[in-house]
Parts: sequence; structure tokens; C-alpha cells
Amino acid sequence: MEKEPEIDQIKRELAILRDRYALYGRCARMLRGFFIYLMPVVALGCAVGAFLFDAAYGLFLLAMMLVVAAIAALSLSSFGIRWIDVASQYSGGRFSNPIFNPYFFYPDAGPAPRSDAEFLEMQIADREKRLAELEKAAST
Repeated sequence: MEKEPEIDQIKRELAILRDRYALYGRCARMLRGFFIYLMPVVALGCAVGAFLFDAAYGLFLLAMMLVVAAIAALSLSSFGIRWIDVASQYSGGRFSNPIFNPYFFYPDAGPAPRSDAEFLEMQIADREKRLAELEKAAST
């Protein structure tokens, strides 16, 4: 019976952590929608407006949009960064500069999260493991 308060506490912590992770997920979907859907439409509208003013300006603007979009897509995919990592990165402190691989200079180092979302995933996994251990011990 002495494990019941600890089980309840872990369940409350898991609920809080999952809510926070869900918030980051919503923010990531908003960021993705902005950069994948809204920005290209606005940029294409600007390119059409520039093309109507002068064809060379329009073509130049369209080419620059394609180059910037390609660089952004390649940089996110090559570093293995998810939208949720972009939405939950800190500007300073422990998670500063999370875009780069934390194991680049020290490949033998332990796992260090690149964003708050990865840190939350680690915490959720730890809590779930501990909860499973406690529930198994309580049932026996």
C-alpha cells in the first residue's frame, strides 16, 4: 500500500508532461502550416506581382524562393530535425544552438536532448518505466 502515493504522483507527472508535449505538437503543426502552406502562397503572390511589374524581377524572385525553400528543406532533413524540435527549442542555456548535432565533437558522450521536446520524451519514457515497475510490484 505504500506504493500507491508514488503511483498517483507519477500518473500526475505523466499527465502534465504529456499535456506539455501535446502543446509542443500543436505549435509544431502551426509552424509547419505556416512554412509549408502560407509562406509559399504569399511568396508566389509577391512573385506574380513582381512578374507583372517586370518579368526579370519576377523570375529572379521565384528562383530565390525555390533556392531558399530547397536549402531549408535539406538542412532540416540532413540534421534529422523534426518540426516539434524547432517549436520547442530554447534560445539559451542547456539547449542553446540545438540545430547542430550534439554528438559532433564528442561522439562518445551520453544522450543529450537537442530540444525540450526530446527532453520531455526522455522524461515520459522514464516515468512510464517506473510506473510499470511499481504497478508490477504492487500487483504481486
